[in-house]
Amino acid sequence: MNRPLDRAGQTGPIRPTATETVLELMSMGESMLGWRLSRARLESTEEAVRVYILTQYPLRGRSPTCREITDRFGFTSPSEVQTILERLHTLDLLYLEPESRAIRLAYPFSTVPTKHLVRFPDWVEAKPVYAPCAVDALGIPFMLRRDLFIESSCGYCKTPLTIEVQDRTIAACTTPETVLWVGTAYCDHAATSICPTLDFFCSSAHVGAWRREGPTGQAGHVLDLGEALYLAKGTFEDLLKLHPSTCLSETARPQSPGQREAGQ
Repeated sequence: MNRPLDRAGQTGPIRPTATETVLELMSMGESMLGWRLSRARLESTEEAVRVYILTQYPLRGRSPTCREITDRFGFTSPSEVQTILERLHTLDLLYLEPESRAIRLAYPFSTVPTKHLVRFPDWVEAKPVYAPCAVDALGIPFMLRRDLFIESSCGYCKTPLTIEVQDRTIAACTTPETVLWVGTAYCDHAATSICPTLDFFCSSAHVGAWRREGPTGQAGHVLDLGEALYLAKGTFEDLLKLHPSTCLSETARPQSPGQREAGQ
């Protein structure tokens, strides 16, 4: 059972904070990733599958399989689903395993374990789920509108870090000086370029040490937790909302496993 953090000596509450730096990053994200722009080109069934995958992660602790998606939507074969997954992969709305072509991650969730574990203390049906990066982990409470704990560690010294998010505000953090490094070198897919560089650090000094000891010329910015929350909010808050141009039929509309069982 998850318990509230001991807040003695810990920072909080922290709310999303807009600064010139984070607004610049938001603008870069729109031009580099183009997620919201790409969604405008999705067909209704593609959009339904995309939303379904995201809603299933916290209920399963992983992505639904190709067979599970096939059964949910009544496709004639898994190959129809695979075609949709390949298109979502091309648009960088999710990332497929290079060999098996199974869903490795669908931002902000990862099927493969990562260093960023998210737990939902007050959501009985939910299972722990992994996030690909620190910004993704902070984006989950905005997308799902759920309270949660993030369990991670410093990207330099590996000191454990736990962040408690309530009402989309950081209520407590085990290390008050926690910051994020947000890399900006995007190529092909965020999963293999930006995500590995979006990490928590227990202090700005440890970001500096990590950069000095790592590859030279790393482009990016150090964000405090308020700035990181703003970036996460802007990136993920609307990701479960259907695009205005998409009209789903009742058969294409995604449902939770509980809703599906009730209709049987």
